[in-house]
Amino acid sequence: MRLAAAIFFLVSSAGAAQAQTAPVLPRNEVVASLGGFGADYHHEGEYGNGGHPSLLAGVGAGRYWNDHLKTEVEAAWLSRVHAYSYERLTIDGATADVASEYTFHTTKLSVAQVYQFGRNAWVHPFIGAGADVDWLRTAENRPAPGRSVYFVNGQTKTIPVVHEADKAVLFHPFVKTGFKWYLSERASFISEWKFGFHQGFQHALWKSGFGLDF
Repeated sequence: MRLAAAIFFLVSSAGAAQAQTAPVLPRNEVVASLGGFGADYHHEGEYGNGGHPSLLAGVGAGRYWNDHLKTEVEAAWLSRVHAYSYERLTIDGATADVASEYTFHTTKLSVAQVYQFGRNAWVHPFIGAGADVDWLRTAENRPAPGRSVYFVNGQTKTIPVVHEADKAVLFHPFVKTGFKWYLSERASFISEWKFGFHQGFQHALWKSGFGLDF
């Protein structure tokens, strides 16, 4: 009886000691990041260079379901993009290529499922996929009368002035990859490359940030 009690005590003590020494990995993280964003803002019926860069600032949170799978949610703000596009107009039987200035401003919400390689290491590569929800505000401005003209039957005609604004909610699937490098047990540096699609390629993103696990 005493021998059985002694064995039970030793086994229980070893199990408790192992439970105390085994690392408990954090299940949550918060991240703040900055990056460069390039998107295609092409409009139907117009032509020009649709790819334009902007700066991105974002904050996000992640939840680890196990040592490898993580769900991420991020909100991001993009700096305004100013772009010129050309539209072919027909007025009084004649055509003219008219330049308009566009301003684009985007607020972005992203949700992703990420797979992280490795376990309890200093550097973790990862891959992921998800979707963006973009709140896009667009403004179009065409120059004032007298600045932009065309000729019909030898006469000078002014181009109609345009000042329009529009809002849209857009959805873009994306894939991404990167790595997470731990600077301490809880603090990390994260670098990421992301590619979005909408009727073909839509945007490319590179960003870096700092995360904190808890």
